Amino acid sequence: MSRPPALVLLPALLVLLAVVLGILAWHHVIPGGWFLRDLIEDPDLREERLRLQHREERLLAFQEEAVSSLAERVVFLGSSTIEHFPLERFFAAGRTLNRGIGEERAEELLMRLGQTLPPRPAGFVLYVGAVDVHGDRRPPEFVARRLAAVLRYLRATSPEAPCLVLGILPPRAPTREELSRLHAVNLALALTARRSGATFLHTGKPPITDARGGLSPSLSRDRHHLNEAGYAALARLILDADSPLAALLQPR
Repeated sequence: MSRPPALVLLPALLVLLAVVLGILAWHHVIPGGWFLRDLIEDPDLREERLRLQHREERLLAFQEEAVSSLAERVVFLGSSTIEHFPLERFFAAGRTLNRGIGEERAEELLMRLGQTLPPRPAGFVLYVGAVDVHGDRRPPEFVARRLAAVLRYLRATSPEAPCLVLGILPPRAPTREELSRLHAVNLALALTARRSGATFLHTGKPPITDARGGLSPSLSRDRHHLNEAGYAALARLILDADSPLAALLQPR
């Protein structure tokens, strides 16, 4: 006895439906794309691939900018805290240049300086080592050496441009071990900055931090990143800093 046509077609239709749903999920039209990717690609490898892809996209965007219009700017360099900093909202219009790349380590920052700096920079604001500390748990001396290398390069290429080094921000709800390690790292960065003729700005203080010394929940959007109110507080610290850059960045 032959099977009804509907029963014969049902398996093929179910397979087709599964394929269509898989394609939609893969391209984020419907939920489930990350689950599918986890089945065929290690999550850590995928995260690193996406990080490097984002980095290449940022570098390409820097290269495509009209370089001649970017002279005499204060250049902000660092990882995601810098990349997402709405500079034009808090500082003098046309005086800043964002050269941040999310999840970038200090060594990677050093390697790309030559291809991302504008002509005749007016100064530099640096946020170096956050990924090395929070992500890779690098020791203070390692992060300090990387900062020293960045400062040497900037001094060699722009000897008259002042540098302001921002202390690495704590995470939200830090452990004692995290606070202790970060304290040691920031001490090393402060010493390195002074030896290089740069100004160090301690950022881990109220209102950015809470009573426990961690990133304030009301000023952060997740454990490691500031929200708009947090950036407003950080901008105020920069504008009040004892640095020539403060005068350059004051809103007109």
